[in-house]
Amino acid sequence: MSSFELKPLNCNNISVTSKLEDLVWSTARDHVPPILDGRVSLKQWQQTFDECKNIYERLLSNVDSLKLLASPLLYKYLKA
Repeated sequence: MSSFELKPLNCNNISVTSKLEDLVWSTARDHVPPILDGRVSLKQWQQTFDECKNIYERLLSNVDSLKLLASPLLYKYLKA
């Protein structure tokens, strides 16, 4: 059985990419991938894409939160 991945292509270092708009996706949202053509509707595909995108949005938000928490700690460590 063939497969594919729905993921950001430029997300090797999630700590560098901090904006959801900067992500380039492996598959477009506006049409059903050929492997799923005839198996899922465009609406189902778009819902799946949006859910995947939401996961990355939460992940990026968590990374940003960790950066904010770590910044004072790193400053204190580096200053000592």
